[in-house]
Amino acid sequence: MRILFLSTAAGYFRHKRDPLRDPSFIYRIQNTALAIQRLGGDAKMLHLSDMRIPGMSRGWDIVVIHRPAMSGSFESAMEKFRKNKTLVFGDFDDLIFSPSQVADRPAVRSGEKSPDVASERALRHLEAIRELDGVIASTPVLIDAFAGLANPPERRVLLPNSWHLSWESMRHSPPLRPAGMASGGQSVTYFSGSRTHDADLAMIADAITASLAEFPGFKVNLVGKVGRDGVPFECTLCPKVPFATYGSLVATSSVNLAPLEDTSFNRAKSALKVIEAGFFGIKTVCSPIPDYVDAPESARLLASTPSQWRDALRAAFQDVVDGRPDRQRMRQEIQERYDPLATARRLLSDLGG
Repeated sequence: MRILFLSTAAGYFRHKRDPLRDPSFIYRIQNTALAIQRLGGDAKMLHLSDMRIPGMSRGWDIVVIHRPAMSGSFESAMEKFRKNKTLVFGDFDDLIFSPSQVADRPAVRSGEKSPDVASERALRHLEAIRELDGVIASTPVLIDAFAGLANPPERRVLLPNSWHLSWESMRHSPPLRPAGMASGGQSVTYFSGSRTHDADLAMIADAITASLAEFPGFKVNLVGKVGRDGVPFECTLCPKVPFATYGSLVATSSVNLAPLEDTSFNRAKSALKVIEAGFFGIKTVCSPIPDYVDAPESARLLASTPSQWRDALRAAFQDVVDGRPDRQRMRQEIQERYDPLATARRLLSDLGG
């Protein structure tokens, strides 16, 4: 079975120069394709716009389009795939296709994107979904959302996120602390993909401040696009790093933070932050979205209210002080449960391969 994975990233030439700038592409497209190739399968990664090249759309049994939305390029490619009798699936890892959830999108809540623009985009996703043979989703919540559509896709396949196959060499020996992180003491990390999640961090700022006062040996590192507004505690701002060194950065942490506002959009997110940190035996203090709740208890502490966040942070910090007795069990549970090869095998089986 030959499988073609297609990116729909904006900026075709920029994507060609640097396809790994998008974490969603890395985990949903690249990691899956690499795992299938490791299993001996035939998988290739291209961009939707590459389907304009003569002959490029032929010879595939299954095509997976990441976050498809109706456009001229999508319609043209679908016409070719239909002519070639190719099965086409859309892959989604966020609730971006639901117009009724637009108000809950972080970019809309933060004012970075207007509700009208987000709604128009959601409708374009729905238009594309109606043309597909099926969908692939990262969480059960997304699968349920697809099932609840007026015209639900007939085939709905769950493909959970996994740790990245390129981290395989680090399964037992985390790398050393890279430059740029706060030196000395224990590192508390918060990894942010965009400023739209500043509100998530702000809602636990007081709990962090109280915990740092109780455990002065801990230092906070805010990594990626993070604003200092509403951050009263002392911290080190670290720039986003290329994915090739991202695993090394995650491995330097002592405690990982993954707060999320309680919204319908966030409840559809995956346990990726717990997976990344847990791969190295690092516990994550996180909000109780379904995928975090379902993650191994050894790898996460759940918190909703300010007092729960203070208690969970205190417990996580104390666990580090005590030498993290369950660290090896955590690593084993995360690495086995979210193994990319096992996940790829299940996908191939579900797709009929």
